Amino acid sequence: ILALILVKPDGSSEAAERMPIAELLMSQRRWGRARCKRFLAGVPLSENKELGTLTERQRNALLERLNAR
Repeated sequence: ILALILVKPDGSSEAAERMPIAELLMSQRRWGRARCKRFLAGVPLSENKELGTLTERQRNALLERLNAR
């Protein structure tokens, strides 16, 4: 999960670039909709935001929050 967020999209993995953040998080064990919503509320990002459209600042905020858990 961290690798998908950390790596900037280069067009090689189009499916990953179009994946919404919530879908990626909920694909992980023990991550349901409620946990995902609580997590993303602390970052202020939409659940539907696609990985390929994240800015560097948003990527760093997600990574910091994931590492804090």
